[in-house]
Amino acid sequence: MDGQMSSPADYNVSFGREVARTLLYEDSQGTILFTFDLSDKGSNTLSLEGRVEKGAPPDKQARRNMAFERATQHLVSSGYKVEDFDSLNMRTVKKAVILAAGKGTRMGDLTTSLPKPMVEIEGKPVLERIVESLRDEVGIRDFFIITGWYGNVIRDYFGNGDRWKVNVHYGEQLVLDGTGKAPEIAQDWVGKDKFLLMYGDILSTDYKLLVDAFKEDGVIALKDGADLTKGGAAVLDQEGFMIDLVEKAAAGQVPANAYYNAGIYLLTREIFTYTATLEKSPRKEYEFTDALKALVKSGARLRGIILPREWADVRDPAVLAELNRRAQHPPPHGGGYSTT
Repeated sequence: MDGQMSSPADYNVSFGREVARTLLYEDSQGTILFTFDLSDKGSNTLSLEGRVEKGAPPDKQARRNMAFERATQHLVSSGYKVEDFDSLNMRTVKKAVILAAGKGTRMGDLTTSLPKPMVEIEGKPVLERIVESLRDEVGIRDFFIITGWYGNVIRDYFGNGDRWKVNVHYGEQLVLDGTGKAPEIAQDWVGKDKFLLMYGDILSTDYKLLVDAFKEDGVIALKDGADLTKGGAAVLDQEGFMIDLVEKAAAGQVPANAYYNAGIYLLTREIFTYTATLEKSPRKEYEFTDALKALVKSGARLRGIILPREWADVRDPAVLAELNRRAQHPPPHGGGYSTT
């Protein structure tokens, strides 16, 4: 179309009468512009999302926005209630990879025959809380869980995900040699899609904030006010993009404009280029943070997002006990997680 906008008559839209999963728009030349996902949330309530590929030309972006508005109008006129739609800021992350292979040696006897992500807070495993939060807060329904230590416990518990109305796939980390290579187990499953990657012992309530911020090459979740000598310190430039990541900096040597790495990332498949070339660290492990640093060094823009609400690294029995106490006796302001 040589950059020219199509006239309204050029658009054709069709809606399935059954529980729809996709809605295609085509222009007069028969080109599929993008796909809508329709998730049934009730008798007449639909969640409507749409997207075009990264880097699409302005005319295609404009046609997308026009078509999105038309779809909303059509659904409303057909008696549907449409929620969670935004023609300029639509969710693009449909898959989540969760690293759940570790034993968690700091948990002591609690993980003698149990994967660390399966320890419970008020009767519900941490991993289940993660799956439910990602499903409910940002609509992710496709999960790949990387298991290792007593992985059968996770597989037996979640099965194919039907109980939670999600799809669960599995891969096994046969050698527990760090987190750097583990994501590669899900590489074929991820394919060309953007995806969320996180550790199976992290709790958060800010997933939507992270997904909404995914406009460049990736996102790294951060916490402010944490002790940077106990974890990774992501250093940001003046625009809020990561330029370095320092692990457990010595006291007095913490870089300026650094924040605690919260262990949640939104990435493209480009990350696998850098996990493929990892070498073992002095700890004799492959470190995922080394792949992140290499990604950033290559010129990728990894936006740092500071989580404003509750976050917890369920790293040891003391944190677990505190989370269970707060679940039973929530503080007046409504917070439920500790920070570090």
